[in-house]
Amino acid sequence: MSGRLKRRALVVLFTDFVDTVAVDLLLESLDLLTWRHLVIFAALRDPLLERLSQALPADFQAAAAAVIADSFLRDRVLVLEQSAQLGVQVLDVAAAVFTSALLNRYLFIKQRGLL
Repeated sequence: MSGRLKRRALVVLFTDFVDTVAVDLLLESLDLLTWRHLVIFAALRDPLLERLSQALPADFQAAAAAVIADSFLRDRVLVLEQSAQLGVQVLDVAAAVFTSALLNRYLFIKQRGLL
């Protein structure tokens, strides 16, 4: 991308990260991109993970699912925080408001003259 685009560009990255190895590679790439371009990391919240994490477990299987879901959610927060520290614009919202949130972030970027 850096070879093709000579001007600063807005890069919107729609992604779903699963494991920490892939996240490390993703963060390295984001760090390289942010030197020249403005990056929005767009992530949709998973309502199933949130429900599992907050549910009162009725049995061992439900308790294990809640622990795993909570672990995924904590990892997600860490990744989003690390991305923000790199200068990436982080967008983490539910699917129902995703389009309007992305548009609002773009308008905020234009208003601030970040591009």
